[in-house]
Amino acid sequence: MTKQNFKSAMDQKIFEQGFPVETVSLYLMMTGLADMGEVLTLEKMEAVWNGNSQDLRIGLSVLKDHGILEMSDEKDSGYLLLPSEAWKKT
Repeated sequence: MTKQNFKSAMDQKIFEQGFPVETVSLYLMMTGLADMGEVLTLEKMEAVWNGNSQDLRIGLSVLKDHGILEMSDEKDSGYLLLPSEAWKKT
């Protein structure tokens, strides 16, 4: 796939949600990992996250509560990022 045809998992609408910086940073980290083909597991995110673990867990909770991500139904598949059309209004 060429760069011209590459569609990032990141949606610019994240910046319109009014989330704390840590939550937006988590979303950006997750989309970057997803773009590299990584499975979004808690263990993977903890290995990359440079903030404290409480901010990571709060960010995950905020993103889940707003329909931006969900847990995969498949074992060991981690989190799934959802399209912005599925996001709950803030």
